Amino acid sequence: MPKSKSKNASKSSIRKKILNIREVLELKEIRARSQKIFRNFKKNIYPYLPPFHTIALYSPIRGEVDTRMFFSFLKSQKKICAYPKVKGEFLLFYRIQYHKDLHPGKFGILEPKNSSRYTSRQRSCPQVLPEVIFVPGIAFDHAGYRIGYGKGFYDRTQMVAGAFTARTFIGSKRDRKEWKSDKIFRGCLYIGLAYEFQILKTLPHYRQDQKLHLVVSEKTILKLK
Repeated sequence: MPKSKSKNASKSSIRKKILNIREVLELKEIRARSQKIFRNFKKNIYPYLPPFHTIALYSPIRGEVDTRMFFSFLKSQKKICAYPKVKGEFLLFYRIQYHKDLHPGKFGILEPKNSSRYTSRQRSCPQVLPEVIFVPGIAFDHAGYRIGYGKGFYDRTQMVAGAFTARTFIGSKRDRKEWKSDKIFRGCLYIGLAYEFQILKTLPHYRQDQKLHLVVSEKTILKLK
């Protein structure tokens, strides 16, 4: 079997195995696990982030980590919260004020309302450029690779957005001080949210597959790149 077909088969097998576990989680367990992941992020990552203002979340499907508590917390911190919308082969991000600003879009996933129309006052969900993006996934590994549903939207979006190292963000006060004068800053920080059982040692990947900068689970924080 050619290597590409072998990788595809391996990815499909992993995808099916993890989804079989995740999709039988009861709502109560999803909420409890998601709460632990949020607390891990709030305690061990958020305090060390530079003063970002625009952060993108996602609308969970099929048992993914629930991001609603992240949304509530970030809004309380006066952050601009955005959600993705599929445009062609890429993702664009639009600011929302409330969850009611989301409606079923491509693949039935909740996304910002059509922002191409203006009201007499302002654009309903203006497009923004996130500085931090939370990324869903089915499986994640210790090198920063992930397996999603195979459509490649996040990979293509990340590929054209640029990247930087997580070292700049998670570290000592000296690291954070250095960031302020860091002239090579570009792109945004990509953070994967995962249940512990979704993190594997290694995953098959292709050259075009993009790495995350951080992965956060109930107990684990992987600092990557």
